[in-house]
Amino acid sequence: MINYFLGQIKIGGQMNYKKYLILFLSIFILIACKKLPVDDVQESINKKNYNGALYLMNEKFEKSVPNKEELERYSKIYNKGKKYFLLKNDLKKAYRMDELYLKLPSSIREKLPKIQVDINKHNEDAKTIGKNQYEKAKSMKENTFRERVAKYIEYSKVLCYDESIRDTILTDRKKIEDKIEKTMDYKIVGGNDELLNSKIAENYRGYIEYNPFINTKDNPDTILEITTKLIEYTPNKVKETKYMNDFDEIYTDENGKKATNTVKYLGKHFFKTSNIKVEVKYKLTSTLTGEVILQGSKTLDYEEYTYWDTYTVISGTLKDRSQFYQDGREETLSDKERFFREMAIKILRAINQELKKLPDYDFLKIYIS
Repeated sequence: MINYFLGQIKIGGQMNYKKYLILFLSIFILIACKKLPVDDVQESINKKNYNGALYLMNEKFEKSVPNKEELERYSKIYNKGKKYFLLKNDLKKAYRMDELYLKLPSSIREKLPKIQVDINKHNEDAKTIGKNQYEKAKSMKENTFRERVAKYIEYSKVLCYDESIRDTILTDRKKIEDKIEKTMDYKIVGGNDELLNSKIAENYRGYIEYNPFINTKDNPDTILEITTKLIEYTPNKVKETKYMNDFDEIYTDENGKKATNTVKYLGKHFFKTSNIKVEVKYKLTSTLTGEVILQGSKTLDYEEYTYWDTYTVISGTLKDRSQFYQDGREETLSDKERFFREMAIKILRAINQELKKLPDYDFLKIYIS
């Protein structure tokens, strides 16, 4: 491209020289200023998240054999990150850099001579971090459900550092685990509609699930109270809209030619709805401590609808009705029983979403940070 522009400059003389020089410089600036795409690794580096960057590189190396450039990049990220965390006195994250490197297969580590990990120092760091984290966990409060779960999780994080205190940690963790609410039952309190209450009771087990608590009626650790207030229920409300229009019917006349027969028709558009609006209040209370773990209220609605049109010729006569619009058919909406069931399910799903926001002590869901 550059040779092309130089050639044009020589051919064109002085005026063309200035013109093409300006054009060339403009293109050069545009290319220079164009923002290059940033990959996930670089994005982590930009945020000083060197652990994250190295983790992504480890994942990449699992999928394909790294080339020379990738190995060089890995070394730079490791050394830059290790230096950064040590300057910040963040021993935990510096240790994590070593852990990520040591997880690489030996065949790859051999190709990274610029990375040196002192295993003895690494093991001593693990004990130091473990001791610090353990002391932090012991000092955490445990007055509320959320505090107890947080403390349990903190103990779980310490397990991976120092084997010498593992049994002590497990003992302390078991003590806090025994204080955490794990099971739940429900109670429908009040409400102004028996049918809605019955539908909530019928569907509770199927839609209150996958949250931190196990449903049970045998001495539950928590009770979920549900109170509903039916605000509005309007079944099968039909709105009718009328309109008039022309319809052109194409037919063949007695001379065998195409002709148009225009008629005027009255159209009726029907829109049928059933809707319900409910206010629901919910409260989750610990039977172990009396703590109100969760409470709130929502106003929810549910609607079903259908629509159809009918057509009546009011001026003129059709020669062949098969060309004309066909009347629509009215569809049946859910009866009250089924309609209230759908509302009950919506209520239960909304409550379950709030329950799922609570912290879960389940170790399978814990990610070591």
